[in-house]
Amino acid sequence: MRHRNAVSRRAVVRSVGLTLAGSAIAGSVKAADRNRPAQYRWDLTPVRDAERRDELSALVGDVGPLAESHPAFAYETDAERDDHGVDFEALKLYRERNYQEYDESSGRSLGRFVEAFDNDRFEEAKTERFRYARRDAPKEWDREAWLNADDFGTSLDYAHSLLISIDNAVAGRRFGAKTAILREAYRRYHPTYDVLAWSFTMDNGHDDNTITPTGDDGTQVGLVYSPQADELRAFTLTATGFAEDGSLQMHPLIEEWSVTDDPDAEADRGPDSLHHPLLFHTEGWNRQSIAFGPAKTAVVELVNHIGCDPVPQHFDREGRIGLTTGFATVLTRTLLEYNRHDDVEFEWFRNLAGVMELARDRGGNYVFDIAPGSDGYGGLFDGNFAVYEVAYDYVPGLVHADAARELDRFGQVYGGLER
Repeated sequence: MRHRNAVSRRAVVRSVGLTLAGSAIAGSVKAADRNRPAQYRWDLTPVRDAERRDELSALVGDVGPLAESHPAFAYETDAERDDHGVDFEALKLYRERNYQEYDESSGRSLGRFVEAFDNDRFEEAKTERFRYARRDAPKEWDREAWLNADDFGTSLDYAHSLLISIDNAVAGRRFGAKTAILREAYRRYHPTYDVLAWSFTMDNGHDDNTITPTGDDGTQVGLVYSPQADELRAFTLTATGFAEDGSLQMHPLIEEWSVTDDPDAEADRGPDSLHHPLLFHTEGWNRQSIAFGPAKTAVVELVNHIGCDPVPQHFDREGRIGLTTGFATVLTRTLLEYNRHDDVEFEWFRNLAGVMELARDRGGNYVFDIAPGSDGYGGLFDGNFAVYEVAYDYVPGLVHADAARELDRFGQVYGGLER
């Protein structure tokens, strides 16, 4: 467990004074209407969202206090039209209702899988079919040992192995359902750890180099975090070995996972043929001849799914979002190094993901970037970010495909912020 020091807030330039730059597309932008430029930056302000909080409280009981201090609140303008109220605690509703949504969409109750953590269901999966994480890990399910584990990793040795062991029975086998089951099981029976696991896909070396939301063309993986332990760990969702010794390496610390720590090493599934999204800032996708677009899609998916693993209807949302390539590198670098830095807060990533979900719900077109005045793209994520709303639906696609990084510093190179 890491020991936290007081976080020092970086000064943020409030008056950005952005001008048109020499982007090839800058001159083509026209105002969407008389009162709104074709591109403008949201001025995020803390606002209590009573309706969303009421819905959330039905799921989790107590909802946290309104976050009135946050790095993303540093930017401000004098125009009220730019104000966008945000309640970070209420945005957690997207994640907290995941279990309910998966339960409803599956057509079969997921409750029996959750209850398996507390009763005699799936007895074979808990004994002879128990898929243990390492050679020295527990070989059978033990509820009391799970509840009394001394640390988060040992707790997962039981809970994660049980989840994988009953995998064949999970309705629909959608990987988002698995993370929702795990969170619900901890919430009901082991609230010591507020476990947040989420899923995404990792390219598996197929010739078409595609990564799909369902994971059909990629290896199902994820990350898992607990604020009590303050550890970010890899989280596999299939019983596939990655380590050289044949162990499953199901939930090691992210920096100790063979796939991210030594991507050229040989293992059961050949990590050298896989591109994990957290290697995006190393340009591993380029070294491994993986297409830039799918590699960046996996990054967006990784970050977005912190806020909500998608149930089917989530793919039908009208809102289009894009991350600048520079911002994607900052986010992946910071997450890969998370356990090494005391001045990085996981909550910043969850809040960013919540705003990404909010944008998808609202509809429209949005670009997310680092905040002007930050330390640039070579450092770590400091919690501050900029949300640009744009008039045209093709813009997020341009940003997404920007391998040359011409649209980094988005507010300066695209359109105009003149009012």
